Amino acid sequence: MQAGQLRDTIQIEQPVITIDDFGSQIETYEYYLTTKSQVIYSAGNRNITNLSSTKT
Repeated sequence: MQAGQLRDTIQIEQPVITIDDFGSQIETYEYYLTTKSQVIYSAGNRNITNLSSTKT
């Protein structure tokens, strides 16, 4: 993989579980990091190749 091929920026989110007033668990997602990647479309599927990441 060459660095020049990492032209798509993706944002990674992580799950956060909170408990509401009734004791139920609520799963939400918050920002974790942004990284460059190569998104390849083939036959309707998406494959993401990630070789470097920067947490901001």
